[in-house]
Amino acid sequence: MEEEIWEEDEDAGEMEADEMEADENIRNAGSQLLTTVDEVRAWFGIHILMGFVRIPHYQDYWSPEPRYFNRLISTTMTRSRFDFLSQHLACSNPTTNPEQYPQKKPEMFTDKAHQYRCMAKHPLYHLQPIWDTVIAKCRVNFNLCRNLAKDEAMVKCSGFKGKVCKFFMPLKPTRNGFKLYAIADSTTGYLANFIVPPYRHGQPVKMKDIAMMVATPFPGLYHHIFTDKLYSFLELAQCLLQGKTYLTGVIISSSKDLPRDFNNNPDKNPMHYLKMEMLNKMPRDTFYSRQADQLTLVAWKDS
Repeated sequence: MEEEIWEEDEDAGEMEADEMEADENIRNAGSQLLTTVDEVRAWFGIHILMGFVRIPHYQDYWSPEPRYFNRLISTTMTRSRFDFLSQHLACSNPTTNPEQYPQKKPEMFTDKAHQYRCMAKHPLYHLQPIWDTVIAKCRVNFNLCRNLAKDEAMVKCSGFKGKVCKFFMPLKPTRNGFKLYAIADSTTGYLANFIVPPYRHGQPVKMKDIAMMVATPFPGLYHHIFTDKLYSFLELAQCLLQGKTYLTGVIISSSKDLPRDFNNNPDKNPMHYLKMEMLNKMPRDTFYSRQADQLTLVAWKDS
């Protein structure tokens, strides 16, 4: 017996009108919802091939125009079938409870409002098994160098009904899409871990928690992480140091828990505030440093 995969509209549960429309589409689709493992593998293979053979519009892979037509893609699957699978395919059943995944057996929802709230909290639930598998393989199939870089990456996305929050960043090579917080090998650029912006109780998670979540899979290996001021926190450096991981990054001068010696306010730093004021008048590469145990804080003039 051929193995069947349940497909569900990824936008179901967003609002009542969309739910009714999705249910109607599923009823009208009939037997088209049934697919096989081989067909799904072919669908993934087409996506991989599209990544190597780039053209302006994916529909042109099935175009009669010779310069765009791709015989392998067009003979593997029709465009209408490819579009149908792209619209409905899900790797998890959206009618189950994503809060239970993967620790407990999923339980069926009875309240659609509850289902929608949970889906909003777990935007990757539709592809969570594949997402977890890819990240696990990224960690075990490559030996990272000592130096790592922590930053954000943009994934191009033109859709407008996704559960993942979209961003527009005009200075990035990919200006429109959703954001990933990632840690990569500094030498090769290999992505070793990445997460989407997480939410707790409907609110975005604080940046220092995100920075810790990205770095936690690599403790005890004496990696050295380099990052910018967005992910540099004194508390984060202390936590990573306890896990035998080093951190180098730029920190904002007004950040909490910094030594008072770096404050140019005479009331808060009566002994050394003049040093901070004179630092701006000093030649380039002049620096002023303080150290506590294994943590070193340096203020320098770079221009």
